[in-house]
Amino acid sequence: MISIIIPNLNGEKFLKDCFDSIKNQEIDEEFEIIIVDNGSKDKSEEIVRNNYPEVRFIKLDKNYGFARAVNIGIKNSKGEYIVLLNNDTLLDKNFLKNLKKSLDNNPEVGFCASRILMMNDKNLIYGVGDIYKNNGTAELRGYGKPKNLYKKKEFVFGACAAASIYRKELFEKIGLFDEDFFAYYEDVDLDWRSQLFGFKCLYVPEAIVYHYGSSTFGNFSDFKIYYGTRNILLVLFKDVPDFFIKKYFLNILFIQIGRLIFFTLKGKFFPTIRGIMDAFKMRNLMKEKRKEIYKNIKVSNEYIESLITKITFKDYFKKFKLKLKEK
Repeated sequence: MISIIIPNLNGEKFLKDCFDSIKNQEIDEEFEIIIVDNGSKDKSEEIVRNNYPEVRFIKLDKNYGFARAVNIGIKNSKGEYIVLLNNDTLLDKNFLKNLKKSLDNNPEVGFCASRILMMNDKNLIYGVGDIYKNNGTAELRGYGKPKNLYKKKEFVFGACAAASIYRKELFEKIGLFDEDFFAYYEDVDLDWRSQLFGFKCLYVPEAIVYHYGSSTFGNFSDFKIYYGTRNILLVLFKDVPDFFIKKYFLNILFIQIGRLIFFTLKGKFFPTIRGIMDAFKMRNLMKEKRKEIYKNIKVSNEYIESLITKITFKDYFKKFKLKLKEK
């Protein structure tokens, strides 16, 4: 059985299209839909209860963040496979079938990344898996590139939790999403823990989904900048191996200084510096969690190195110029 878990916060305008695309899936296996609502103030609950009685609706009293909402969904699920979806996604009819088949046929794979295309321009890629770079940051693989690229099924660093599938066994062995992250980079943390434990991630190009992206908080909101900044550092403190930090320290330092300058130029100095300061306040907590993770590491440094995307200083400046033009 497949359990589909959708965290929701004021997503009434997206829910009908999302649920209808799930109902239209061409798959023989049984699946359940669980929506975990983070204290929405809109008509989300009314829409679901009146139009989709088969959907299990779990109402929380306030916004506890993506990680806790997903964890509550996983704890209440019955499926052997867990599919995570954002509420602003629209699934191709073979989405579930192709993801499930990929896990069935590849026992060494613990989770799969889908082919996420942009809802507003379906000729462009939103993400085809996660990459982790030698500067200590992660990003969506293929973002903004033409959809005719990345047609090969292959192993990748990780999966964007906006549209991905996991064996429930993975969560039973490495733990659930880290609720201290609240929002952003909690899937990167899970990517790292999965890979360190030996669970590989497979990119499945036939599993197609369309996604608006940043529809809840926006690309340059104080919320996203604060949590993004803080959680980049939390991943470094908690998950990233010592050899990586020593080898790429200058890259890591350079990008942190660059992010502070960039967001200051965007008028976002305070959420950025607050994110940095709060990350260091949480450093000891992350170090304690790190000890538990590294008790069970099952892969070599060479394997970890093979997962890393190398970025040059020329790449930094090119991306910096493009980002300055964004609103």
